[in-house]
Amino acid sequence: RPAAAFPAFVTSERMAMLARGSDGPDAAEGHRDLVASLRAGGGCLVVELDEAQAGVVDGMWDFIDELYCGDAATAGEEQIPFRHQELPRTEGGDGRGSAAASTGYTYLETGVRRRDGSLLPESLADMVGRSNADRAAAAYKLFAEISRDVSVAVLAADAGADAAARLMEILGDDGGEIGFPEELSQSCTVHRLGRYFHDGPAGGPATERIRSHTDWTFVTLVPVAAVPGLE
Repeated sequence: RPAAAFPAFVTSERMAMLARGSDGPDAAEGHRDLVASLRAGGGCLVVELDEAQAGVVDGMWDFIDELYCGDAATAGEEQIPFRHQELPRTEGGDGRGSAAASTGYTYLETGVRRRDGSLLPESLADMVGRSNADRAAAAYKLFAEISRDVSVAVLAADAGADAAARLMEILGDDGGEIGFPEELSQSCTVHRLGRYFHDGPAGGPATERIRSHTDWTFVTLVPVAAVPGLE
């Protein structure tokens, strides 16, 4: 993002109106204004949540704390299907990653089973408790809705709201029926609940968790955390 650029701000309610309204002159103007704001902000958009949505995000943070640091982590550490991805850092500008100075993250990947909309992995409630599984499911649903609304509102500037909505039913596959005869049994859109680590000297300061990078997904949602700098 250009250094002088500032992200555009929009409420989730306004975003839903832009995404789910019908095509027309007023809607088209709103879509064009949104795209112009995105371009001026370097492609970044800040979506302000309402109180209920913010409560879902708070619940997600509570669940992640429990997942990695609480009783659920201790009781279910042998069952929880954690994955790990190491991200080598580039040292000295030579383009080669240094294994001795790497960053990365451990994560639990959640998704939705297509036939009934239930959260995956299927045994998550047994691993971390029903209340925590419900928090994870609510977060998945909220972020899927926001990503869909943002994508439709942006695409609608060129394609129109109705065509953009039909396109995002497929591109933003969140577990619904998308009309393919051999579609996968679970959503292609996943929600990674991650914990970043710092591979530095034992007891040393962890001043960097992960370097700046580009996600090659269609859209990336980053919930603003209480810990500064994560976003």
